[in-house]
Amino acid sequence: MIKDTVIKVKESLNEEKNKIVSFLNERMRSIVFPEDVAIGRSEKVENNDKTPLLIAGGGALGLLIGICSGAKWLSAIGLCAGAIGGVMYFKNKKGTVHYDDQQQTNEIDYSKLSNSIYKTMESAHSHITKEWDNYLGQQNSMLKSEIRSTVVDDDKKNELLDKVTRRSQIHFSMMDANSDLLSSSRSKDVNAIKSVMLSLIEKYKVAIEQAYKEQLSFYSSLLE
Repeated sequence: MIKDTVIKVKESLNEEKNKIVSFLNERMRSIVFPEDVAIGRSEKVENNDKTPLLIAGGGALGLLIGICSGAKWLSAIGLCAGAIGGVMYFKNKKGTVHYDDQQQTNEIDYSKLSNSIYKTMESAHSHITKEWDNYLGQQNSMLKSEIRSTVVDDDKKNELLDKVTRRSQIHFSMMDANSDLLSSSRSKDVNAIKSVMLSLIEKYKVAIEQAYKEQLSFYSSLLE
């Protein structure tokens, strides 16, 4: 009976709606947002401890005096002191971290980012509207076939066939979307652009829901 077929078609319509919404979400998740500009402040640490140099210098002097005077014990102490001072100096040098105030700037092309979002949404829009129209065409063809084979009364048959020719459309302005994205790019704020994108996605979902409800009403009218 036509009633059973209409019920199945309405259930299938809901599945199709969920399918294209999932497609939209997946496609828009492919957008890659750059990191915010990273500004880093560094500090310059100077180690003014001259102890290692004094020890090394004293050791060198002791070594020199020891050699000149023939005092081996003094030479040994001087050599040892020089070695200790040298080790301390290079250890301090290695541990010193030198920083300068600097700004690490990642150049972001905001216009390119907004255009990328637009192109992705435009591609999704093209796919979704084509998918929706093709799906409704198939469903309506099936209903027409069912009506022709099951409805006996000619007047009723013609009435139902006339109703089943109607197809809802997903009304979403890509021109307005492009304008919104271009405006957001002028803010030079990644978060602002992302916010506009999310808003557009929600508007698109509303447009899908409206098309779904409109088509649902068309199918429901077949049972009146």
